[in-house]
Amino acid sequence: MRKLPLLSCDSDPLLEDDIIAIERVTGTLPRDYRSFLRDSNGGRPAAVDIRFPDPASKGSYRSVASLTVQDPQNNPELFIASISNARVKLLAVADCNNSPVLLALNRDRLGEVYLWDYDFTVMEESTLESPITLDSNAVIQILAPTFSAFLEMLEIVERPVLKELDFEPTVENFAKYGDSCFDAAKEFFDQMSTEQLNQAWPLGGKHAWPPIYRAVNHSQINTVRYLISRGVDTRYALIHCLNSFEISQILIANNATSTDLQELLKSAAFEMACTSKPEEVQKIIHHVVGLGIRPDFQDPAVIEEWKEVLGRIFNDKIIRIIKTEIGIPFDIPRRR
Repeated sequence: MRKLPLLSCDSDPLLEDDIIAIERVTGTLPRDYRSFLRDSNGGRPAAVDIRFPDPASKGSYRSVASLTVQDPQNNPELFIASISNARVKLLAVADCNNSPVLLALNRDRLGEVYLWDYDFTVMEESTLESPITLDSNAVIQILAPTFSAFLEMLEIVERPVLKELDFEPTVENFAKYGDSCFDAAKEFFDQMSTEQLNQAWPLGGKHAWPPIYRAVNHSQINTVRYLISRGVDTRYALIHCLNSFEISQILIANNATSTDLQELLKSAAFEMACTSKPEEVQKIIHHVVGLGIRPDFQDPAVIEEWKEVLGRIFNDKIIRIIKTEIGIPFDIPRRR
């Protein structure tokens, strides 16, 4: 099976007993995927970009942010979708910036690989204990007949170095690609004052975010650490960037106040119902609560704030998980 340049620090290869434990939840896994779990068990691209042709847009590519690390101690990320009028059970095996790559587990489709163009508005049910059921309008496209074939279709692209940068040297680009050309990014940001680094820079003509937000949003860990060392304000990024538990820990450790963490809890609670990776957000909530941060439900104003947050979540199982993690003492009227 094809070997990919993945960061080994993400996980260890699984033992046969580990795979059997996962199969108790998923059912029988394809042989090639079992071999992959024994050989590497996923990880993030190491100093390269990994991509594949976008099935929906000729000439475009989808970047692989990570190949899913399966953990026998946690529930696998499972989905149920309607494909060709058949109910298909799917396992997340890769992440393309929140668009999951899914492996079919039904006997008649075992091993087929699909791309789900993620849109939280088509999610009907989401829970950490059972599969997420997707709406019939969810866009799911086949990528490959087997997991091995999916690995073979992946393209390895070397990340740029300073003298070979193929993008305009702007704040937006250095925040987005910082870790892949860190020396160049650091040299670029060194020339700016902390005040300038805290400014909101227009991106794509629609949004204006400071570099720390962009770096966090694209999981540029080294760049995030550098910007923090320059004294930038991380509060906005802390509250709004919830796609990485590792980065959230870095931001929380950077003098986050109790007020900041209270706001983070509210953002994370709503995000948990919107993301394709609710367990990542649950880890953030669990970590904040473990620091002794909980809403003051003796305050009527706080109760009303949380009723508003939870009232916008239409998934009862996600509500129950949030209530258990945070210790919410009241019921939420469901809007239908």
